[in-house]
Amino acid sequence: MATMSYEDLRAKLNCQQEFTIREEKEIQDGKQIRLDNNCVVDWYTSSRKYVVKGDNKAFVEGILQNDTGPKNRKIFVVYGHDKENLTLLENALQRWGLTPYFGPGAYGGRNDYRKT
Repeated sequence: MATMSYEDLRAKLNCQQEFTIREEKEIQDGKQIRLDNNCVVDWYTSSRKYVVKGDNKAFVEGILQNDTGPKNRKIFVVYGHDKENLTLLENALQRWGLTPYFGPGAYGGRNDYRKT
């Protein structure tokens, strides 16, 4: 079990895009946060410790234990010529909180990365 204030715990859960807080309630000696990804985080007042339970436990624990601050979420994508799948890939990366960069050749432009 790791420790942190309830306000810090809630702030870390709120500042990411992968899930949202669905419900908060009082429990014996603390508070409980239910997330929409089927995880529950119990926080205890006396010890300031939290416990993560549920299907995506490792993912949520990773977010809560990350003390490095915001990371660079930009990603360079090497792609083919299938514009429909390129759009699907771009949308998926954005849902995951990444900022895709396809280069000037994306969507029919000239690709400056090839030697001419």
